[in-house]
Amino acid sequence: NVFHVDNTADVAYGNGRVETPFTTLLDAENASADDDIIFVHEGDRTTRGMDRGIVLKDGQLLLGDGVRHIIPIQNGQNFILCNDLDGDRPRITNVGGNDVVTLANRNTVRGFVILANGTAANGISGNAFPAGPPITDGIIEDNFISGAILNGVALNTIAGDWTFARNEIRDNGFDGINIIDACDPTST
Repeated sequence: NVFHVDNTADVAYGNGRVETPFTTLLDAENASADDDIIFVHEGDRTTRGMDRGIVLKDGQLLLGDGVRHIIPIQNGQNFILCNDLDGDRPRITNVGGNDVVTLANRNTVRGFVILANGTAANGISGNAFPAGPPITDGIIEDNFISGAILNGVALNTIAGDWTFARNEIRDNGFDGINIIDACDPTST
């Protein structure tokens, strides 16, 4: 399933379909399930409707307009998402003080301007400590992340394979990428 989000859409008709996208990230978070794709359109290039952060579920892809998306499908094949490749990415934040994007297992976050604006703890966070098994397998690509109180990307208790590519991470309180307890000796 693919859920579309566009903060310029008509709020009265938003159901997440491409013709009638949701106007907020929260609507997409609430409607989606494991392994769904949340595709965020460029919109009006503000954080309107995109300012409460998002908590991803296992296997979800959070994809922003403006960059190329190659999505793995069955039998080792890939699907190239048809979208605008002009580099104008959607802007997301969290004014509530929590992380802007909270990861689960096997998530991809690609194509966003993540503006923590000194109000969000981390730009992207995955934290299994102390209660759960490690968070596994993530892809974080083609993002601009800035202004987090703590870290641009903060991962605690992770395993599996992780990819970080073509991100610009700056002006955060501590580290660009902070990884604690990478507990899988076979990880790449």
